[in-house]
Amino acid sequence: MKLDTKPVKLDDISVDLSYEQVTLMFLPTQFDRFEQVVQLLDKDTHLMLANLGDFERFRESVTKTSLRHNIRNAAAIVAKMVDIVLEHYANEDKQCQQEKQK
Repeated sequence: MKLDTKPVKLDDISVDLSYEQVTLMFLPTQFDRFEQVVQLLDKDTHLMLANLGDFERFRESVTKTSLRHNIRNAAAIVAKMVDIVLEHYANEDKQCQQEKQK
């Protein structure tokens, strides 16, 4: 979806932002897990912005996850990516705990 952009006023600073909007829709349980990842990244995040150049990396990750796990629904693919991230962090936490016990 292409949006018409207008200058945004921030505390007496006017910035003209050019952006594309990507909207993701989740089932409630999928959204809860997505929120867990967002909270891991930044507890105060309500609006998520990213460099448009990073979108290509995201698209490649979506494609790879879709093919590897045979998922074709975009929200389900992102939900699977959330599961992968949460599992990764859980494994990192376990490793840190094990290293502290040594």
